[in-house]
Amino acid sequence: MTKKLKYFIPVMLIALILTGASCEEDKDKKSDKKKEKPDVYASYDTYEKESWGFDIKYPDDWEREILTNTTEEFVVGFLSPKESEDDLFTQNLIVYASLAQPQDFDELMQVGIDEMSKNPSIDMDGSKKVMISGHPAYVVEYSVVDVTVTFKYLHYFIDGGEFWYQVLYTADKENYSSFVDEAQKMIDSFIIK
Repeated sequence: MTKKLKYFIPVMLIALILTGASCEEDKDKKSDKKKEKPDVYASYDTYEKESWGFDIKYPDDWEREILTNTTEEFVVGFLSPKESEDDLFTQNLIVYASLAQPQDFDELMQVGIDEMSKNPSIDMDGSKKVMISGHPAYVVEYSVVDVTVTFKYLHYFIDGGEFWYQVLYTADKENYSSFVDEAQKMIDSFIIK
């Protein structure tokens, strides 16, 4: 694995962590219907990081913590509330921003996904190319056994131009589905400015 590839995928291991005049009346009716829809982000706060060119919405009952803030990278984590006192592994979502590398993003991702597939401690569920906030991205879903607990990840890698981003949802495999819809809603709100 190249040094630059190792630099781009560190969050994966840190995280034990969207005519015409005759139609005018119909257009008005459609816009009225949009106004009637409930705001799916009504109970969310917005986290803006202007210097790294993004913002994201997160549930207002989740905690937010800046994990790294240097000139080369920025990491912010969002932690779900504990379900009980026995809840040892809180579900979380991490946003990792770094300066874009002087490498082809698609080639780098193919090498990275191939390396992950070959790693015996990683159980790959799949990967595909997608668009996030109008930018090319890859989403990879996988599990990793860490001593006695298996963690499951929903991991987005995004080519934002000047910056590259990773958005990573992590949970113990047993509780992964509890918050994956919430995490996907957060990911769908990720905006690159």
